Amino acid sequence: MPERLEKARSIGSIPINFTKGDPVKQILAIQPSGVQRTCDCVGFECVNDDLQPDEGIIIRRAVELTNTSGGIGVIGVYFAEDRSKGTPLAQGKRIADIRFPLCDFWTKNLSMQTGAVDSKVLAPTLLGLIESGRAKPSFIFTAELGIEDAMEGYRAFSEHKEIKVAFKFPYDDDSLKSKSNETAESNGTSHRVKRRKVRA
Repeated sequence: MPERLEKARSIGSIPINFTKGDPVKQILAIQPSGVQRTCDCVGFECVNDDLQPDEGIIIRRAVELTNTSGGIGVIGVYFAEDRSKGTPLAQGKRIADIRFPLCDFWTKNLSMQTGAVDSKVLAPTLLGLIESGRAKPSFIFTAELGIEDAMEGYRAFSEHKEIKVAFKFPYDDDSLKSKSNETAESNGTSHRVKRRKVRA
């Protein structure tokens, strides 16, 4: 999606279009010794240069690109589930097991960190960064919809008509605090909603 590549360029990244040639060769042409950190943000629903499903291609390329003693982060999703309308690439049960280049991974002394994000732990810090103006993630959104239009938003995203869709819930901060306090009072435990401040 060219629009995504332009978004990446707008924040100082060097966009690589894998449909225009081997992305490994493109990156190594810029960074001959490879990179110290690689992040898989897609997961196993990725495609190869011919736009065909290839569950492990990003991980294999990450190992190939990452320099000796470097690290790979995997935030893309890898889990098996039954085929459904929401998983069009599945054939029967989707299996997230992939072919992994363990020899190269071991020889290059690489490390890997992976797993699901615990949003409850990270949300207060991220919210503080946004409120302070240090983080401005809104540039990535191309549409803002009410939660009642969620199906429309997901469809537009799936069809590559939008880069990223934000859903706005029908309450503001004051009503959220009020609802939280009402819930606490009904449980017999009144409390205040507090926000964690992030030091600059």
